[in-house]
Order: sequence, then structure tokens, then C-alpha cells
Amino acid sequence: MDREERSEVDDKKQKQIYDQMITVIEGRVEVSNKKQRREEKKGGPSSVSCDVCMDVISVTHSIHVPKCHHRFCGDCIGSHLQKKIQENVKQVKCPSSKCRAVLKPEFCSNLI
Repeated sequence: MDREERSEVDDKKQKQIYDQMITVIEGRVEVSNKKQRREEKKGGPSSVSCDVCMDVISVTHSIHVPKCHHRFCGDCIGSHLQKKIQENVKQVKCPSSKCRAVLKPEFCSNLI
């Protein structure tokens, strides 16, 4: 096997490792979100992490999306709404990855 072939094999292995790491991270985030929702139902924690930037924020300062229960800091949800308005999007979806919940206009207007 020459150097070029070894380099291709190494690149493929690195890509496989990277893909596996992404899968593990996404799984951990999903588990974390499920645990967070369970804690909120029990009386909940005093702080949560923003589902976009992952900053830890107090529950009282977080924005809670009613339909899907994801939580965001004001900056992230505000930026998301501003971007969607500029793009002239008619139905704004929750900014959390893989979430398909549509934000109601009343919810959005309260944040603008």
C-alpha cells in the first residue's frame, strides 16, 4: 500500500470516528433534553441550558416554547425569530435541532 492509499484509508477512518462522535453527542443531547423535561415536571431545576448556545441560564430567564418544551435564552430565540422574519418565513419552527414544532404567532409577537 503506497502513501496515497494509506492517506485515503486514514481519511475514511477519521470520517467514521467523527460520524460516531456526532451520533454519541446527539444522543447525549437528546437524553439531556428528556431528563430536563422530567425534572421540570417534578418541580424542576433552578437553571437550564439554552438548546441553541448551551449557556446555563436560570429557569426564570429562559424562554419556554409551549408546544415542545424546549428552552432558550432571549438572545438565541430573538435572533432566530429575527432571521425568520427577514427570510419572510410564514411558519417559524422551534430552533432546536430536529424539532418540528411550529411557534404560534402570539408566542412570536410577545418576543419581538
